[in-house]
Amino acid sequence: TKTADGTELTVSIDNAYAEYQRDPKSLSIITARFAKTLAQSAPSSREKIDQLVVIVRPSDYIIKSVQPGASLENFVPARPLAGDLSFFLAVDSPTAIRSLAPSDLKRWKIDETVAWGRAIANVKIRVGPISMIRLGSEVGPSGLLAESGLAPSILSDPALCSSGHPNGMGGQILLLYARDTLLFVMPDDEASIATFWKSVKVEIQEGRSIS
Repeated sequence: TKTADGTELTVSIDNAYAEYQRDPKSLSIITARFAKTLAQSAPSSREKIDQLVVIVRPSDYIIKSVQPGASLENFVPARPLAGDLSFFLAVDSPTAIRSLAPSDLKRWKIDETVAWGRAIANVKIRVGPISMIRLGSEVGPSGLLAESGLAPSILSDPALCSSGHPNGMGGQILLLYARDTLLFVMPDDEASIATFWKSVKVEIQEGRSIS
């Protein structure tokens, strides 16, 4: 989507579609909410710098969100995480999460370095309470989920995932299962690791995992 000033916005239907798959009878409600979200996705002067966050997405997230050959100058460059994943700057609101645009930096009078610092600092506050889940069954892989949809964003915390702790503080094996869900397993639990990889292979083959 492109606004009047030429700013390109990316809006994903992945979460909405996943919600529809869980409850097809809610299609009209989901569609109405998505339409409202789309209408509110453009940059707004009401947005504050404390809404800056870091999100985790596949590294080709932006490229796949625009038309082939489209310019990427309206997007702030990502930072690599690991494998096929990268960190992206975004603006979080009650109804939507949108990619940060260079026009936001200009409006807030900050540069990319400051933006990254503020976004990482904001993550702990904006992620909110995190819940532990199990994928598929009580013996399935463990995962992290937050009502904010930002659970995977905790990976941007240098104390959790950095050059000193590239796989998490405890050396966990991680998988970005969905935009809002992170699966993990402890490296010293051989039985759980076997279950983890078995489940992961199935999810990837079925196209249900995004990393």
